[in-house]
Amino acid sequence: VAATWAATLAATDGPDLPEGRSDGGGGVRPSARAGGLSRPGGPGARRPEAASGGDTARRRRGRRQRATATQLGGGTEARQLSSSSTRRRGRERGRRGGASPTVIDDGLREELQGVTRAMREEVARELARRVSDASAGGTLVSVAREAFAAVAGVLWRSMFSEDMDAATTRQLRDVIEEAVVVAGAPNLSDYFPVIAAADFMGVRRRMDNLVGWVYGIIDVQIDRRRRRRIVCEPRKNDLLDVAFDMEGEVEGEGWVMNQDTMRGMFMDLLFAGSGSTSSTIEWAMAELLQNPKSMIQLQEELKGLIGTKTHVAESDISQLPYLQAVIKETLRLHPTVPIAFNKAEATVEIQGYKIPQGTTVYVNIWAICRRAKIWDDLDKFMPYRFLGRDINFLGTNFEFIPFGAGRRICLGMPLAEGMLHACI
Repeated sequence: VAATWAATLAATDGPDLPEGRSDGGGGVRPSARAGGLSRPGGPGARRPEAASGGDTARRRRGRRQRATATQLGGGTEARQLSSSSTRRRGRERGRRGGASPTVIDDGLREELQGVTRAMREEVARELARRVSDASAGGTLVSVAREAFAAVAGVLWRSMFSEDMDAATTRQLRDVIEEAVVVAGAPNLSDYFPVIAAADFMGVRRRMDNLVGWVYGIIDVQIDRRRRRRIVCEPRKNDLLDVAFDMEGEVEGEGWVMNQDTMRGMFMDLLFAGSGSTSSTIEWAMAELLQNPKSMIQLQEELKGLIGTKTHVAESDISQLPYLQAVIKETLRLHPTVPIAFNKAEATVEIQGYKIPQGTTVYVNIWAICRRAKIWDDLDKFMPYRFLGRDINFLGTNFEFIPFGAGRRICLGMPLAEGMLHACI
């Protein structure tokens, strides 16, 4: 599995093999034109490379791209939402100027971890207070709803330096849930592209309405910030300010930062980050409730660390190995993206198999994480299997790649990792 996965990455996504480069990876999404969803780094989204040399302008663009990556933190990969025809339209949208993918390396990962640390800790404390108040009053707590509100709140603050009100949070969650249902439903246009324009089943119209609502709340923030910048109000130094700094610049492959690109990027983060991260939190709590011994062991670890402190800080996570193991085991059993996609832009050969140009390569992450030759008792929730093992989320351990691997590893992985530990 590891050898095949590594060879696939090298041939379809590796920077050293120009004859076979990936056109996508991770979660797959329909295009906005088809009324769909998109994700930075998804199929067709072209990656502007940060220049290591050359003129000053190219280096400046590279720094701005790294700043964009630093400001991001948009959660994990989007769930797989589409079929072949919508993926094709999504790639076309990316070439016309969709959301910008950004290169992330090990050095940037640490920077990404710290940029929203205080914000994540604050949101986690607010979540703890709400759960505590509900518990004191004997009120049931919806883990899914509370987790979504926490993750969406961090994303919104990272992008716009404002809090998302409760009504907008609830509506955003409803929109994302409906979009998942609409995008996953059977559609005649997927099987008969010649009739796609007619939209007989109304899928495009339904998705257009959902995407239009999200674009609307994002446009309000963009227009408001644009007016403030005109009158020279102080910078917020959030993702929106970074996007404005890049506005109008044309990258080597024709990618331009403009309002359409901005709102596409922000919608990507909201859809991909909020739903997938909150669902992982929900799965973790479900597994802990079904496995009381694991719950007790985790509680004892937390009690031993907290002592007289009122809460666990994110800097304490390194001292909580069992908590880390719980998160890893949850992602092993319930990867947010069970299947990753890559497209060969040129004909390549992998371990004797010829992969023609245009072939979509499917990497079954769910099967890798449940392979009997790798994992003992593969269907059981056993966090201790990760204790004492140097397995991380970086895509270097091919038996455990919940965020993908290679150049197109999930952009929001650092924030997702931080939010998962803080909220649990």
